[in-house]
Amino acid sequence: MWNKTIPFIFLSLLFLQCKEASKKSISEITNGKEIMDSVSVLIHELGQLNSNEANFGELASSINQQIMETIDQVNHPDAAREFAKANMKEKLSLAISKDTVMIVLSWNTRLGGSSPEVNPILLHTNNDRVESFVLDEKSLRFSDIYKLDHKAEQSVYLLKGSGQSSSVEFYTSIYALTLHDGLKKADIFPEKQNTITISYPLDNTIDFVVSDDGIRILVPEKTYSIEDWGFFYRPMVLNGDGYQPEESQISFPVTADTFLGTKNFDHGFLKGAEIPIDTIKVANTTSHRLVFEDNTEVEHSYYPKEETTVIKISSNSNAKPLELTFDGYDARLLAKRNQFLFLELSGIPTSSPLLIYDIHKQRYVSSISQAGAKLTKGVLLFSQPISQNDEFKEKPKCDSLYGDQTRYFKTHILDYKADYPTVMPTGQLYCGFSE
Repeated sequence: MWNKTIPFIFLSLLFLQCKEASKKSISEITNGKEIMDSVSVLIHELGQLNSNEANFGELASSINQQIMETIDQVNHPDAAREFAKANMKEKLSLAISKDTVMIVLSWNTRLGGSSPEVNPILLHTNNDRVESFVLDEKSLRFSDIYKLDHKAEQSVYLLKGSGQSSSVEFYTSIYALTLHDGLKKADIFPEKQNTITISYPLDNTIDFVVSDDGIRILVPEKTYSIEDWGFFYRPMVLNGDGYQPEESQISFPVTADTFLGTKNFDHGFLKGAEIPIDTIKVANTTSHRLVFEDNTEVEHSYYPKEETTVIKISSNSNAKPLELTFDGYDARLLAKRNQFLFLELSGIPTSSPLLIYDIHKQRYVSSISQAGAKLTKGVLLFSQPISQNDEFKEKPKCDSLYGDQTRYFKTHILDYKADYPTVMPTGQLYCGFSE
């Protein structure tokens, strides 16, 4: 005989099990909120400590240990994500990957003196559980995490963060990590490195530009110490299991003759430059003014005693002339192309500084060291001497008359019009003469 009470008892037990499971889930989420609140209180206490007190170090170490132990209690993904909702300003830095499986929390331990020591802890979701790892990279506040989408056997993440090495010197680093049987470093950067770093002074912040979820990274490079001369980026692209410098191919062979200036103009403008329609000598001075077809005028004045060059720029886009001063340099206008001026400073024959100035933006967009340059198809082709220590597979043919003054050069393309001016090698070398 069918017992009507059996289905009722079964449904009641099922309901109780679901209710207990629901309670557990809610408890873990609430636990995340409680953990976050506890961390917030501890970091506030850490910030309130008086560093002049005799027991400051002991108290700071104790609170930092409590913060680490509290974060280590996170054991559910929803609990970990509670930190993403927190608004702790600069006290607790948060970096979270797009797939939300990796979170890095960073805070100042206050134990580093003039160079802040930062504790970063990584939380990783694995099969609905959370693993925590204390990162070795002290002094870095991590801000971004990128998961690389490539055909490697193991998932690789890029962690980007910034640190401070002194009161005026800062740096930014990108670390490559993989999570396979624990947290490990991934040697995917050139020369089998697992990290890349750039440094910068307090008043001129620079940073990596990471695009396409880490497939392409622009690495900024400075050429000169004068900060307002601008800089450029060297792109790296993910190729297979590692990053390689991105190249830019050109359709013609490069030789030393490629970089010869325009012979019918005294100032030796670069090939591909706009040639002035008029040159006006300023009365009773060594100055001259160049007039271009778009009504831009560039006045050049060099003062040998002071070793100073002053260049004044007048154009339709400016209400008053712009003035560029170069103390200790003989600067000359090598080219003009649209709103860009190409200025060469006095230097050794095989490596003269070339600055590119944007008249519209009124700033330098790039500065490079070059031994020859040519404007072609909206970019700048330039060369640099190859160091005697550099190795290359096949030497280009040379004129035997060069003798001991033979020099080899590598060539690059500079896209100076891009939002982030990029320099890429062409892969072409040539042989030239060096005095």
